[in-house]
Amino acid sequence: MGIFAASSTGRSAERHFRYLRRRWRRRMLSTLALAGGAFLLPAMLVARFSPWQPTFTAGLLTGCALSLTIWAWDDPPEVVAKWRRGSQGEQATARALRALGPEWYARHDLEGRFGNLDHIVVGPAGVFLLDSKNLSGRAEVEDGVLHVRFPLSPTDDWDYTRLPRALFGAAVGLRERLRQELGWIVDVHPVVVLTGLSATPRRSWATRISSRGRARALAE
Repeated sequence: MGIFAASSTGRSAERHFRYLRRRWRRRMLSTLALAGGAFLLPAMLVARFSPWQPTFTAGLLTGCALSLTIWAWDDPPEVVAKWRRGSQGEQATARALRALGPEWYARHDLEGRFGNLDHIVVGPAGVFLLDSKNLSGRAEVEDGVLHVRFPLSPTDDWDYTRLPRALFGAAVGLRERLRQELGWIVDVHPVVVLTGLSATPRRSWATRISSRGRARALAE
């Protein structure tokens, strides 16, 4: 598998998260300055003119300003935060793969033709392309499509309608790359690895993508 350039597990997703977080923080600077000023200015006025415990009241307002700033600074929106969860999901998959025997070989965070390949695993059963998804909620497979359900908030339900075709395409691209490098055809089996599913305790879930691009649930 030396034909692939690999990095540490989840590094690509973590790097993208930090990039997006920097951009978001730059956009938030003026908003945070205004919000902090809304507390600091009254704190200064209280400390200067209030006859009733000015030090305590000013300190309370200043503490509120600092708490608000720290909370907002470290709590990026979902479009940014999901990249860090993705990195953590890839790391969880890599830890689980360590339980495989010595006849198995795994590489992580590889450069593919159309994007990042989370994991490639090679062993007696064949070559597997693993795509890690760090999700919350309850995972279901209906009509060949992976769904994530939130019983308490159905409006947050999510359907991965494009996932089977995209992952199957990545597996085909990997198979072609291996054929060019090795000189023979190697079947590549695409698998989705799901972590962080709060509704499925004590069970590990995966979804295998069939040759027709359909998803089939596998539970261990």
